[in-house]
Amino acid sequence: MMFAFGMSRGFADHERERISAALGEPVTRPDYRASDSSNALRRLATVLGDRQSWRDLAHAALRSPPGGVAFSMVATWWAGLVGGLTWRL
Repeated sequence: MMFAFGMSRGFADHERERISAALGEPVTRPDYRASDSSNALRRLATVLGDRQSWRDLAHAALRSPPGGVAFSMVATWWAGLVGGLTWRL
């Protein structure tokens, strides 16, 4: 679970950088709840209780399927193009 939240936080940071470059304005990174404990369960509870972590996870989960569909359509289009151009060769 911690791995999923860590990856989604990284994806969210990358998306903020991408949006900043597209808009030409800086997008601030939201504040995440910090854990002061060295106990793994308390750190997990802190991450699970952080709303921004859940938003990042939802964004990563909901953005993946449309991206996969778009990639499949583009790859199919290019394969058809190359196949059509080289059909008689």
